[in-house]
Amino acid sequence: SGCEKASSSLGGQETLRSATSSSEQLSIWVGSWNLGGQPLRVTLDSWLKSGFAGKRSPSIVCFCLQEMVELSSMRVMFNQSDKSKEATFDMLALQALGAGQYQKLHSATLVGLYIVLFVRKSLIHFVKSVEASSIKLGLLGNTGNKGAVMVRVTIEGVGSIVLTNVHLISGEQYMDERISQLKTIFQTPHFSEVSSFGGPLRNGPSLMDHDLVILAGDFNFRLQLTRQKVLEMLK
Repeated sequence: SGCEKASSSLGGQETLRSATSSSEQLSIWVGSWNLGGQPLRVTLDSWLKSGFAGKRSPSIVCFCLQEMVELSSMRVMFNQSDKSKEATFDMLALQALGAGQYQKLHSATLVGLYIVLFVRKSLIHFVKSVEASSIKLGLLGNTGNKGAVMVRVTIEGVGSIVLTNVHLISGEQYMDERISQLKTIFQTPHFSEVSSFGGPLRNGPSLMDHDLVILAGDFNFRLQLTRQKVLEMLK
């Protein structure tokens, strides 16, 4: 939490068939950042440079932001996001990615949660459908201070991909509630069913009805290990 940036390059290597029948690996980069309601006063160049280091520019870039706005009772009650701040982030992202190479595909918002996808322009004509959804998990599902936003992308020759940004309840005593919230995210129908085009395709209403599901965000889980043990396991 706070204003530190954290990013991860999440694996999934799927094959995308190009129009010339040659193939390239479809790569997806996902970055997660809890802003803690702070203003955007940074560029994204160093974040992306470290995330892309030594790798080919990814096919899809997904940013998962939490607490884009301060989670005041008024904002939470009236489901208020900040469109101006979202537009500023989109501009910063395109500046860092290169507007000549990438374009914004879609985004979704829930109070302080914001997910936005950018795709390489060479990939855009393979995208067959895009759909967004959200789920409130605060106050027994009535407010959006905690919850998830997600975007489903259906890509020709690859299948259906769902990228999900989550923010779960905090507090060490709420571990069972966090697990319950994750189950709710996975089990709730979020999307419409889309008929298959040109072969088998998983495209049902819940997350697990898709070919690839990626979750990122502020899960608020705690590791019951020493710092040294965690560092050893990460090597």
